[in-house]
Amino acid sequence: MKTCEKQLDSLPVAVAIDTNVPVEGLAVEAVPIPITVGGISPNSADQSEIPISLLAENHWPLGLQATLVQTVQKYPLRYFICDDSGSMLTNDGNKIVGEGINSTMLRCTRWSELSAALKFHVRLADQLQAVSQFRFLNSSCPITIGDGAADSAEKIQKLLQLLEASPSGGTPLCRHIREVIDEIKSKEIELRRNGQRACLVIATDGESTDGNLTEAMRPLQNLPVWVVVRLCTDQENIVTYWNQIDSDLELDMDVIDDLCGEAEEVRVFNRWLNYAEPLHRLREFGIPIKEFDLLDESLLSLEQLRVFSCLVFGGALETYPHPQVDWSTFVSFIQTKNEEIGRVWSPTQKRLEYWIDLSNLNSANEYQKLSEMTKNTTNSIVWPKLSEYNSPWMIGFIVLMLAYACMFLTS
Repeated sequence: MKTCEKQLDSLPVAVAIDTNVPVEGLAVEAVPIPITVGGISPNSADQSEIPISLLAENHWPLGLQATLVQTVQKYPLRYFICDDSGSMLTNDGNKIVGEGINSTMLRCTRWSELSAALKFHVRLADQLQAVSQFRFLNSSCPITIGDGAADSAEKIQKLLQLLEASPSGGTPLCRHIREVIDEIKSKEIELRRNGQRACLVIATDGESTDGNLTEAMRPLQNLPVWVVVRLCTDQENIVTYWNQIDSDLELDMDVIDDLCGEAEEVRVFNRWLNYAEPLHRLREFGIPIKEFDLLDESLLSLEQLRVFSCLVFGGALETYPHPQVDWSTFVSFIQTKNEEIGRVWSPTQKRLEYWIDLSNLNSANEYQKLSEMTKNTTNSIVWPKLSEYNSPWMIGFIVLMLAYACMFLTS
């Protein structure tokens, strides 16, 4: 068996990142002071200017760029557990190829889809100098980049070569998770002292073949860690398996699908959003923002919509009109932002679209007004003005009242 040299002692937990791009409303405060573990100093390179050419190349709005840079300081240490088992050769994946109007979605293997994502994250970790360890289930020893090591270029090249290889073998997730837990435990005191957490990203298409995964992950409940499970399949039994783990554990954890699957789930609740690749890559990288995590769970409230828009488009939150105070002004403001940022590939519409669809946004606002009115009817009936009877939400209100009346008469 190949012996892997332990890399733990050479990992700094954080690297200082300074940015002059403020993001108001960000759910997580940045930590400006780096921490040192085991007497190892963080990378001393000048980082007064963050190299974000990769993000610009991939059409990230300035707001998302700033959100990433500011939040990564709170989660300075990442572990990627990458499934390179034989089942990853199944040909039901998707990936975007081409640029602009020439973009298209291609069918591919799960491994090809995951490799495209991991190549991006390898480059991102290197450019941000965000310490990230990449582990493959069946090949290679863990490879750490973003730590300022002299051999960074060689390690990146090795990672890219591994991503071009053909996957094979089983899914020994438990062993790798236990090893990551041991490493996080060795950093726990310093992480807690600095108000920081590690991030564990598990990219897989199956169940663990080497033990009870719930029990293997249970120690994570007592550690400062954020867990992202990036599913590489939409098979019902696998989705149920991971959702059950999420339910069984008291763990800060987000289970996300591939880009197309997640976009469809988001569309169920928030049809106004073009859930584009930059937003998905941000979540894959382990950036926990409440407004982003809620997208596939419920319709965002008006306040959440305002904060979300600021996080994507950038700028100061106070410059964004409040949609609950003046909806038309807010919509006009978003239209301007859409035009400034431009269109981006939509995984659901398979064409270039603005980030926010104003037509669907107006529909969502009508739905929200109806929801708020429904809440009011639990205590008292609030009758609208006669002039409002021809509005869509008023029609919905009348239907709701008729339903209540039928229930009363038949009871």
